[in-house]
Amino acid sequence: MHSLYRSSRTLGVALALMTILAVAVVAEMRTAGAEGNGRVEGSYLISGHSDTDNHTFQVVAAFDPGGATSLVATDLANSTLLGQWMLTESDGVIATYYGYAFDAARHVVGTVKIHSTLEVTSGSLTGTFQATGITPSGGQLFPPQHGPIKGSRIKAGS
Repeated sequence: MHSLYRSSRTLGVALALMTILAVAVVAEMRTAGAEGNGRVEGSYLISGHSDTDNHTFQVVAAFDPGGATSLVATDLANSTLLGQWMLTESDGVIATYYGYAFDAARHVVGTVKIHSTLEVTSGSLTGTFQATGITPSGGQLFPPQHGPIKGSRIKAGS
């Protein structure tokens, strides 16, 4: 009976700590996603234009409070890109993403790397990107791309 009491007490303490942690994470996420605070955390709808070959594209990107970021773009075949973001000394944001490129048969044909430099103000995002693609043998998957991007924070409930 004594070990059962100790186990349930330990479980109760663990559940209480997990609840406190969950409340703290939700509070941080609410603060991070607030409009007008100049923070990058949140999700964005982004439009871009390649100055290299003049194509346009759309992106949905997410910036997590811990520095992880992900994106899905309309001009990348079947791939989600994952990466890291950080603040710069000038209160800007830099982000680097990696993902795979696939052929029609879903075979990996290369790796895509995207680097972006961003400014975030009151829920709006502007900046530039550079994208490169490398084949598994080290060749060029596509000509290097670069150009402007802009977007806005996705608002919950909109």
